[in-house]
Amino acid sequence: MTITNGHEGGKAFSGEAGGAGEPAPSHGRRAGAAREALASVILYTRRDCHLCEAAKVVLDGVRGRAAFDLAVVDVDGDPELRVRFGHEVPVVFVNGRKAFKHRVDPVLFEKKVRGR
Repeated sequence: MTITNGHEGGKAFSGEAGGAGEPAPSHGRRAGAAREALASVILYTRRDCHLCEAAKVVLDGVRGRAAFDLAVVDVDGDPELRVRFGHEVPVVFVNGRKAFKHRVDPVLFEKKVRGR
C-alpha cells in the first residue's frame, strides 16, 4: 500500500508502509531542538470519493495553521483495509484514535491536532 507522509513546509515523500496503514516515522527533527511532538494523522481514503477529496481539503486548510504529520492511505490497496472500512471512507485518525468519519469539522480537527 502506498502512503504519503509529510509535514508543514511542503516537504513530502511517498513510500511503502509496513503494517495496516501505519505512518512512516518523521525525520524532520533537528538534534537538540526542543520541539513538541507533532500529531500523527491518518486519512483513509479511496479514488473517486468526493467526501475523501473534501476531507483532504479540510486537512490541508488546517495544515496552514497547525503542523501535523499526515499519512494518506488508499484502502483499496490493501484487502484488510478494504474489508475494515468498506464504504465508511473517509476516516481520519488522530494520534491512533478514530476522530472523524465521512466529514471533517475543521475547528474540531484543529483542536485535536493541537492537543486540546
